[in-house]
Amino acid sequence: MTAPHGSDPGDRPDTAGGKAERLDAAADGNHRHSKVDQWTLVAAPGNDLPAALAGLIQPDQLMRAAEDLDRIMGDLCRWSQLCIDTAAKAGTTPGPSSSTIPPPRPWDDRLWFSGSHRAVHRNSPLLAQIDDLVQRLQTMAETLLPACVAATPQRLGVGCPQFLAAVIDVNNALRQMLCETWTLLANIDPLTGIGNRNALLRHLQIERERHERNRQPCCVAVIDLDRFKAINDAAGHLAGDTILRSIASLLAASVRPYDVAFRYGGDEFIVCLPNTDLRLAWSVVERLRLKIAGWEVPLRSGEVVASTVSIGVAPLTSDRSVEDTLELADRALYAAKRLGRNRLCLHTS
Repeated sequence: MTAPHGSDPGDRPDTAGGKAERLDAAADGNHRHSKVDQWTLVAAPGNDLPAALAGLIQPDQLMRAAEDLDRIMGDLCRWSQLCIDTAAKAGTTPGPSSSTIPPPRPWDDRLWFSGSHRAVHRNSPLLAQIDDLVQRLQTMAETLLPACVAATPQRLGVGCPQFLAAVIDVNNALRQMLCETWTLLANIDPLTGIGNRNALLRHLQIERERHERNRQPCCVAVIDLDRFKAINDAAGHLAGDTILRSIASLLAASVRPYDVAFRYGGDEFIVCLPNTDLRLAWSVVERLRLKIAGWEVPLRSGEVVASTVSIGVAPLTSDRSVEDTLELADRALYAAKRLGRNRLCLHTS
């Protein structure tokens, strides 16, 4: 059965809380790309972007990060090959002539320290690890390589393997970061920048297994925009997309640190609430409902687009599958719709 809670569709809470979390679009130039440009096409001039929209990783940013990493790996390969060739040439040049061979220049690491991957992986420990490896490689290039070029063949055989080992370490770490970038891209919704359906199902399965191990409670909230088709018809699909991105960013900025928001498809979002029973889930999700109800997007035409949401919540347990849990949350959602929208219903049985 479902337990309803909420306000009538006409009730609109004070919008101050909904507008509190905004950010100037110019605050971080690393994120002002196509998604922000689309916002400015429909949002009225002078209106700020939602805070999380500037912070969410967008697919085009991930693509640039992958391209930068691929280019860095190619540059590293070519430079290291040049270093080895130069050292080998010096080792096979007889007599004092070998000392006239200039050592190779240091590797140009500017792209590594300025590329798009740094914003994408700014919270990854792998970033600092590669920073250290690159610095070690550069130090080795400044000291070991010139010594190799001027060395006897015997000393050359000691120095070059050390250099090659350092190159391999950097290359392996870069390859790992590239793989993580592609994994992120495969799990991000291309419109909103939050997790997609694949990421959702994987995450919920992990939480279900955690409940099976230690009975830790978890709830799933299905959030659906009310009368979203009417918004699309009245304001246009670009404005509709902007609303979806805005709601996604608001969810990402408003959930607790250990909650995760996903786009399930269309105008439906899902929030996973780990370590949360139904009583606590009600208070957390009701706060989200009120916040969204007070969220407005001014358009260039002078109109203000706003939307309410209906929400269904169900507990995630090991006694039923993830799919069955989502179906129960969906039933609670449709109960909220039948009761007048802009409200929350809990599946309590």
